[in-house]
This record gives sequence, structure tokens and C-alpha cells, in this order.
Amino acid sequence: MPAPRAAKPIIIRQSAPRAPKHKRRRSHSRSSGGGALTVTRIFAFMLGGAAVSFLQKQFPNLPSVPVVGKKGTIAIGSYFLAKRGGSLAHIARDVCVAAAVLAGEELGRTGAISGDVVPQVHGVASQT
Repeated sequence: MPAPRAAKPIIIRQSAPRAPKHKRRRSHSRSSGGGALTVTRIFAFMLGGAAVSFLQKQFPNLPSVPVVGKKGTIAIGSYFLAKRGGSLAHIARDVCVAAAVLAGEELGRTGAISGDVVPQVHGVASQT
């Protein structure tokens, strides 16, 4: 009978503390955010501008906010329509951008945005 073997020593290994692993978060692109300027977006803004002109032509007595004018009023209205959502939200967004651009262009070209001005207001105050 062979001699019993000696018991192996018990070795306890302890690793050095490490920082916890971070979970990677994937970024999700949103359609309402920035994004690249593509031919599709340019075409959509062009159609938005056509819609702004169509609205002004069909509704000549369109009410306007005194400071922002008729185009600014269209921009504000379409902004709230786009925020509401629905099937026409993307079209309302394009109309909003186009109306804001047209209002800014008119402000830069003439120094004022066409709209209702109270008769008592004159000079620089009528343009702000």
C-alpha cells in the first residue's frame, strides 16, 4: 500500500479591485433633429415655400400678428400644428421653416415684415 499523499495547500487568490464596466448606450437619431441637408429636404422646404405663397394667395385677409406679420403668423400657426403631430406634421414643419425663412428675407430686404401696424405707431417702433 502506498503512502498517503500530503494535502495540497489551499491558495486563495484575490484580484485587485476594478472599476465597474460601463454599459454602452447607443445613440438614437431622431427625425425631428438636425441631420444632413439632402436633396429631399431642400425639395420639401421648396414645397413649404410654395404652400406659404398659396396660403397668402387664397386667404388675402389672413389675420397677422403685428410684430411678425403674415408670414410670421403662418410660421407660428404651422409650428403649433407640427407640434400637435398627426399625419400632416411633417408638411407643417416644412411650411413653418419656409415661412420663417421668407419672413426673415422680407425683414432683411425691406427692414420690416408686412403686417398690420397700428396707425398711432410711427418710425422705428413700427418695424419692431
